Amino acid sequence: DHVARIERRSLSPAADRARDYWDRRLPDLPLGPDLPLARVPSDIRNARFDRVQTRLDAASRARVGAIARAQGLTESAFLMALYARTLAVWSANPDFCLTVTLFSRDSAGPDMAGVIGDFTSILPLEIRCGDAPDMATLARRTQDRLWQDLDHNALSGIEVLARLNAREGTHGRALAPYVFTSGLGTGGSYLDAFSRFGRIVDAAVQTPQLLIDHQA
Repeated sequence: DHVARIERRSLSPAADRARDYWDRRLPDLPLGPDLPLARVPSDIRNARFDRVQTRLDAASRARVGAIARAQGLTESAFLMALYARTLAVWSANPDFCLTVTLFSRDSAGPDMAGVIGDFTSILPLEIRCGDAPDMATLARRTQDRLWQDLDHNALSGIEVLARLNAREGTHGRALAPYVFTSGLGTGGSYLDAFSRFGRIVDAAVQTPQLLIDHQA
C-alpha cells in the first residue's frame, strides 16, 4: 500500500509542479563535491565503511543551539552548513550538491504506525560556498534553499538525480555521494527504535554510491 501510494503521488498535479520546478533548476544544479581521493571509487570491488563517532557534552550542545537560534537557524541547518563548509575546504568546486536524507513515512494508510521499515527518501540540496561571505550567510542560504526544495518534494530525489545524470551523460555515476542526515529535534537517534530488541553493540551502514554520510 505504501509503495502504491508513492507511485500514485508521482502522477499527481503536485508531482507535475515539482517536475517543472526541478527542470528549471537542473541547468544550474552543481554536482557533488570534488574531493581528492586515494583511489577511484569504481576500482574498489569490496567497499567497507568505517563509523567514526563523537559526542558533544550538554554544555557544548547548548552553545550550538544558542548560536543557531540567534541566527534564526535550526540546529540541523547550522550543522549542515558547517559540514558543507568543511567539504568546501578540500573540494575543487566550492559550489556543489549534498544528498540530504528525509524521513518520508506515509501515515495516511491504515496500520502504518505498526510497520517497521526504512522510509528514507533523498533530496539533492544545492550548496553555494563560493560567494558566501561568512558562515551565518551560508547557513541561512542553505536553510532557505532547503525549505524551498521541500515545498517541491513530490518528485523523488532519485528521479531528480536521474534527470541530472541524463543531463551530464553520466548514467550510473554517483553524482552526489556526500550525505547529510540529521535526527536532531526528533527526540533521539534512529537506533533508538531498535534498542527495545536488546543492547546495540555495533551498527554499520553499507550504502552504494556513497562516500561520506554525516549523521547528527
